[in-house]
Amino acid sequence: MPSSTNLPDIDLTIMDEATRKAFCLNVYNLFITYAFVKVGVATDFLRRHAFYQQIKINVGGELLSFDDLENGILRGNAPHPCSSRQPFDEDRQRRLSLPTVDPRIHFALNCGAKSCPPIRFFRPQTVEEELDIVSQSFCEGDDAVLIKLEEKELHLSMIFKWFRTDFAPTRDELPQAVLSFLKKSSKSRRLMSLLGYEEDGTRTSDSCITVRFLSYDWSAKASHHKAFLIRDLKTNERNPTALIHFPQQCRLAATKSLNQVQPAM
Repeated sequence: MPSSTNLPDIDLTIMDEATRKAFCLNVYNLFITYAFVKVGVATDFLRRHAFYQQIKINVGGELLSFDDLENGILRGNAPHPCSSRQPFDEDRQRRLSLPTVDPRIHFALNCGAKSCPPIRFFRPQTVEEELDIVSQSFCEGDDAVLIKLEEKELHLSMIFKWFRTDFAPTRDELPQAVLSFLKKSSKSRRLMSLLGYEEDGTRTSDSCITVRFLSYDWSAKASHHKAFLIRDLKTNERNPTALIHFPQQCRLAATKSLNQVQPAM
């Protein structure tokens, strides 16, 4: 992987799908950590909204936000869960988008919150196998997938709710999608039982189960950190060596968004 210092020279459009996927996962995870150190941690919904949309990274001459990396590129220019608008509206940006959505990316991206999956480094040559591993690892945790057999309930991370369309066409089909991420394990067998499968894999009934969602812990993993405040940012749009950018227009847009956007229920 190239170092952060030559990101402006990177051409995403010439990368194959596996390389672009691994590259953007690594850049996202690396720069979330760097931005926390550089400008602080967003401590509420409104500041998170500004943080992920307005802090920019220069990749190949394009200033990309964290939302651009996640939704514009990795999710194939799909709208953010809180929006109906596609991130990229220009052809030159759309060329950066991956052609298909791989739901496993949600088990690989770490936005800095305690409920996020752990940070991993991904390699283009083995990214598919690595995404299988992080998917199973995440779903094996009870803080992400909790099965209550007696109550016939499946409790899932909010990731499955926010990005439900990436995982399954309907909420009722989420349990089957979760099963695909679990290999042969005790949790896999419990979920199969909940779904009405026999030990040999034969489905004998369409069990009626309830899907609920677990609360998401947005607090930062860092024990000591400063708070991210829009008013403290100083534009650096003319600094070619800056690893993260907050141009003047971004600062103004972020300030405006704090006054307008409302948290999603």
